[in-house]
Amino acid sequence: MTLPDNLLPPCAHSRMAHPITLYAEDLAGLQRRWTVPYSPRRREALRNLLDKWSSWIGALDFDSLTLEDCVDVSLLHLHLQSQKANLDREQARFAEMEGLLPFAPDFWRILEDHADHRPLDAAAAAALLHACDTQLEALRDDLQRRLEGGERQGVPSPAAACRAARASEALRKELAAWHDFYRGFDPAFVVGELIADHPVRHGRYFCSGAGLNFGGGAAAPWPGAAVLPQFGGHVMPPCGGSGMLDPIFWS
Repeated sequence: MTLPDNLLPPCAHSRMAHPITLYAEDLAGLQRRWTVPYSPRRREALRNLLDKWSSWIGALDFDSLTLEDCVDVSLLHLHLQSQKANLDREQARFAEMEGLLPFAPDFWRILEDHADHRPLDAAAAAALLHACDTQLEALRDDLQRRLEGGERQGVPSPAAACRAARASEALRKELAAWHDFYRGFDPAFVVGELIADHPVRHGRYFCSGAGLNFGGGAAAPWPGAAVLPQFGGHVMPPCGGSGMLDPIFWS
């Protein structure tokens, strides 16, 4: 999809006011639609918007613009470049913590299916939650084995662990809204009980006060690593947690 050539009004005090307002509305609409953190589909939608507006700027006749309009165009161009760099940085950061969030792609799918108004398969959703339990158990055991054997390769950095905790908390909030939506009227939706009684407690593995890996007790996997207090720890090994981060399915 391309932008029309006649976005600039023929005569106005600021010819760029209308295009900039239109861009801001487009961006706000996409951000309301794509709320799932780190979702590839979200990044793709935002990148398409940024590329569309970058192409429009590249086709402008700068000789026909006033000095004020040229300044506005330049500022918009810098903004678009900055937003693209932010998306690239987000993608790179997720690649660093991807191993700590093995459940993320499946949860992205069910959340985005809901946003696309696709029918819910309650049994499949319940199976995903059970699979999350198995994935986290395997992740914990693998990290513990690597660190007990003195193996550092493949072990995420403390910074990646903190970002993973943030991402899992954001994903938990999205899943809570998804759960509340279906719990109110779908008789086949039994995921509410599964969430309430589910044995997976994200803080049990990650950043809660009782965490076995990234949380309390100053246990493995990152002896000597310093973390910020707002992520459930203090500047002591490895992430001595205070339980500030809730489990992914718990509020």
